[in-house]
Amino acid sequence: MTTLPPSRFGTKLDTLGITQQGVEVVTAPTAREIQSALGVSEQGKLLIAAELPTDQLDVLGVTAVGKGLLLSTSQASALEALGISQRIQDLITTTSVASALTDLGVTALGASLITSTSQDAVLTAAGVTTYGKSVVQATASANTLTTASLSALGVTELGQSLISATAQSAVLTAAGLTTIGANIATATNQAAAMSAVGISTIGQDIVTATTQAGALSAAGITTLGQSLINTTSQAAALSALGVSSGAININGFFSGLCTNVTGTVRRYFSATATIKSAFAWIPQSVAGTTTVTINKNGSAIITLTIASGQTSANSSGLSISVSAGDYLTIDLASIGVTNLTVQIT
Repeated sequence: MTTLPPSRFGTKLDTLGITQQGVEVVTAPTAREIQSALGVSEQGKLLIAAELPTDQLDVLGVTAVGKGLLLSTSQASALEALGISQRIQDLITTTSVASALTDLGVTALGASLITSTSQDAVLTAAGVTTYGKSVVQATASANTLTTASLSALGVTELGQSLISATAQSAVLTAAGLTTIGANIATATNQAAAMSAVGISTIGQDIVTATTQAGALSAAGITTLGQSLINTTSQAAALSALGVSSGAININGFFSGLCTNVTGTVRRYFSATATIKSAFAWIPQSVAGTTTVTINKNGSAIITLTIASGQTSANSSGLSISVSAGDYLTIDLASIGVTNLTVQIT
């Protein structure tokens, strides 16, 4: 065959109506030039020139994981390329639920519970007794337990009565509450509860009082009584009673026929006090004067004279101080009175 020079060959192709690109493809001396003439990119040229699939994938920028997936020849090698552990591969490739549960480490009991196809089977797998299953499986139309069932549970007769009671009053009666106890249990407020116990209105007022004064007032204790209850000392109590501090109230009685007497009986004071008055009297007047002398520590401080024909003598408006340890005695000068009484305040 005769080979034409390139220029003449190109002219010939032009004569045949072949495009310039066609001419370049036909006249290109190498494969890369042909590819260039066809507009193949550099990456395309590398892809065409790659001899191995891995080289082609490298040219395409496929990652190692991607190459592993694309070049894997089995499910196992594909999963391994994805970095999936052997245990997960076993789960993915297992052909039965039992095998999958075993691979997950589920116990035989757990597997039985998971694979049970009915409630009864689940309860049986869980070790629930026949009686227990009957309790669990009770329906809304038969949701009460029989006496025999309650007895089997160890519920006492009282407990059974409480469970089977259909009203609050029946529950309280079953629990052994008296009528009063039931009234207390059903009371809707404090007053009703206290009334049920039999607490009077006054008692309720005392119980519900929020202060001591309120409770004492509810009990009918007067203001004076409350003052005495609240006192913290003897002096305060005496003050509440209207008795001044250091008050004296001494009574001396000379029975029978009274003549001249020098007093020897001493009345001692344990605290400071003030003598304010003295009073002497006899039940019947006599002809003659009777003199009563009151002594402090042996010295006269008050003299009372009952005149002839009189029955009493009084000395008031006094202010005689006595101290702790002081004592009083009473002397009598008389011509024959009977049953003389002396009072010192």
